[in-house]
Amino acid sequence: MAGGGYYAALNEEQVEELLAFDDEETIHDEFLESLWEDYDEHGWDIVDMDKCWRATHYALTGGCFHETDDEIVNNEGWSFLLVNDVYARAWGGGILSKATLGGKMLTTLNDCFTFFITAEEVRELAVALEPFTQEWWEEFITRESILQELLPTDNWSFIGNNLQNTVGFFRNAAEAGKAAVFYVSI
Repeated sequence: MAGGGYYAALNEEQVEELLAFDDEETIHDEFLESLWEDYDEHGWDIVDMDKCWRATHYALTGGCFHETDDEIVNNEGWSFLLVNDVYARAWGGGILSKATLGGKMLTTLNDCFTFFITAEEVRELAVALEPFTQEWWEEFITRESILQELLPTDNWSFIGNNLQNTVGFFRNAAEAGKAAVFYVSI
């Protein structure tokens, strides 16, 4: 079963610091750890998606996946771990694919993956995510039975709230001119 996903908004200074690191371990052990240190003190700029990132990814791109031999694959059999440029196209492509498993892949350590989303991509995502309202989610879950297989739960409102947190995160980050990272443990 997949682990949790997190968004963090980054100012220009943080982006420069992040992109200056030349190895995955430093990004993971120093930079990301420093982001999460004061998690409880953050407002909108760090969002914990819990395991809802899977349903969010499916809702935004149509791409779904499951675990097979410790490899995450989508319903077409493409592995998002294979080639950074291929998985986004295989999972719906376009800007919406960058909301969860898109952007520049920075780390792949210990089944933890970090993706960098530029400030420009954050602005594009904020616009692209506008139609994904709570009403849209409620209609979506009534017609998408595959979600029952992906995430067997009775708590669809919790997942819908997390989708709205994603929409709000990108809207707020765009308004603040920030870039973002999406971090997920598999």
